[in-house]
Amino acid sequence: IVAGLLLSIVGKGIALSSDFLAQGTPAVTAKATKLPLGDIFSASIPIWATVSIVSVILLYIKSIKLQKEDKKRRESGDTAYLKVFTETAVADEKVTTPFAKLMIVLIPALFLADIYATIAFKLTGDDAMALMGGTFYLLSVVCSIGYYKKKAFETLLAKIREGWTFSVKVFGPVVVIAGFFWLSGQSLKEIEGNHQMRGLAFDWGYFAA
Repeated sequence: IVAGLLLSIVGKGIALSSDFLAQGTPAVTAKATKLPLGDIFSASIPIWATVSIVSVILLYIKSIKLQKEDKKRRESGDTAYLKVFTETAVADEKVTTPFAKLMIVLIPALFLADIYATIAFKLTGDDAMALMGGTFYLLSVVCSIGYYKKKAFETLLAKIREGWTFSVKVFGPVVVIAGFFWLSGQSLKEIEGNHQMRGLAFDWGYFAA
């Protein structure tokens, strides 16, 4: 449970909410508000750091509580729980294949290379997202072929559908917010071709602040 919580909070939470490397959501926000991408990152860091630190602290407290409960249930002789615990331990002891060992080294190496390329070539927005996304899809194909063998194509398509569904859930609100800014902000002048028009979104934000 703790491992699942850690992956969810760090992966889908801290990493995805910052989006420092892929820069997908910040790029859409920058285009919608016509603000520099650097300003978007600078403004988001304080709240992102605060939420991330609080989440990690709460996760640590929760993990300690779960470990105590786990130890208590094992010592109490809970038969059903001991059976699940034993099956999990046996599954964890499965022999690692040479292909898995190769991918353990290759996956971090390729993403570290992406990080280096992003910094070295100063990639931002769509370019950075294309680099990270391309690496991910390449690794997905290789891993599917190496692990699922004959069922690789079928499994890969299922994973792609699942990934697209998740991306729509993540970026859906961003598109709605961006549309709100485009229609209610200064971009309305360009869309309508009437330079006398004035959007109300920034006025509302100004008065609310």
